[in-house]
Amino acid sequence: MGIRITRPIGHLARLGKGDKVAIEVTEEGLLITRKEAEKPSRLPYTEADLIAGMTPEKAHADELPTLLGHELGE
Repeated sequence: MGIRITRPIGHLARLGKGDKVAIEVTEEGLLITRKEAEKPSRLPYTEADLIAGMTPEKAHADELPTLLGHELGE
């Protein structure tokens, strides 16, 4: 979904193309505010931590089916 804001209003509100906004419905009408950029969250584990010690047996590779030619796009 999108909302269109005219360029003069966008300049006054310091909004640019692609900026994320929050829309709140109030008794007076709509309140539109710019959303601050979300900071990326720091995950507790790295990819290397997660796959350390991984083996085909632990990953249950033996349970994967053999794909047919048409499933591979042949």
